Amino acid sequence: MWNLRCELLSLKFDVALDPQSLTKSALAAWLSGAPRRIGFSGSYGREFSTWLNNEYVEPIHCHMVDRGLELLRPLGIEETEAHFYLPEDGAAAAKMDDFLAAAKIHTPYAVLNPGAGWKSKLWPTANYGRVAQLLGEVRRIPSLVVWAGDQELALAKEIVAMSGGHATLAPS
Repeated sequence: MWNLRCELLSLKFDVALDPQSLTKSALAAWLSGAPRRIGFSGSYGREFSTWLNNEYVEPIHCHMVDRGLELLRPLGIEETEAHFYLPEDGAAAAKMDDFLAAAKIHTPYAVLNPGAGWKSKLWPTANYGRVAQLLGEVRRIPSLVVWAGDQELALAKEIVAMSGGHATLAPS
């Protein structure tokens, strides 16, 4: 902690923004020595962050990116808008179009992504299977189960098997 504090102090931060507003992130902001430590108030300022930050924003927006941008308000930055640019890959799109046509999947269709950053955030595969089954039976919407890596492939295969024939495994 001492080494971290020395390193952060040497950078002479004026402001630290704490978009997580948790103890760990607020502690890092406090250790930085920044005179302005901006975090969230109310239910969004969790744990000890409200003791470690010294300026607070009550968020208005629901999406976490928009909420994070709201932390700029105390700095006089009011007009913020997030833009998400996804690259286009013509060859990949053509390959996917061919796959969907061969699988007889037409729009609309649902994309199910069973992967998560860590195991505690995984939703049970049986739930995904049931969602795919209900979408297929009630709404006539097929599901495509995407995956990346061997662990997610195993989950995706389980979901397809539990979908009552209403989900298809996506290509790698």
